[in-house]
Amino acid sequence: MKKFLLSLFITLVLSVSASALTNEQLQNIKVAYSMGKITTAADGETFEYALASIMMTESSARTHIDGDDGKSLGPMQLQVKTIRWMSKKIPSISWLKTLNDKQIKNYLVSNVLFSSMLAAYYVKMNYNRALKLHLSNPYFRAISKYNGGWNNKVYYKRVKRNMKLVKKLVAEGKI
Repeated sequence: MKKFLLSLFITLVLSVSASALTNEQLQNIKVAYSMGKITTAADGETFEYALASIMMTESSARTHIDGDDGKSLGPMQLQVKTIRWMSKKIPSISWLKTLNDKQIKNYLVSNVLFSSMLAAYYVKMNYNRALKLHLSNPYFRAISKYNGGWNNKVYYKRVKRNMKLVKKLVAEGKI
């Protein structure tokens, strides 16, 4: 009986959550989902549900937002220092080294595609690293590492909860 009531509660929450999203939020989720769909890890894994769910977890898919006292920016809540580090590791985004911090910040808060692309690179890089290190469950590790380390179960559970909403939106044809 408890499982049934919990399941009913989650279904109701997801229904309300899905209907409460604005058009802007739905469009932002679509961008993250699409970016994740074309991002492929070394073993063929893609990240459409992960990226869309991370966006929901980090910013509720809102664009002009900052967190962590202004350090984490945009819908994917990325930090300039993370972008700088990634630009040294990933040749295809080395061009970011030519931008100053203010330019990067502006892109992060105003350009959903830019933010989603960088988040996709970051998740893919962490996933591939987990594979290389032979860590168990590289999908969990990549999502976990997005916000605080290889074993962030609390964050992973939050992302997984939002993943249910994203899957519902996909099933309904909203994204």
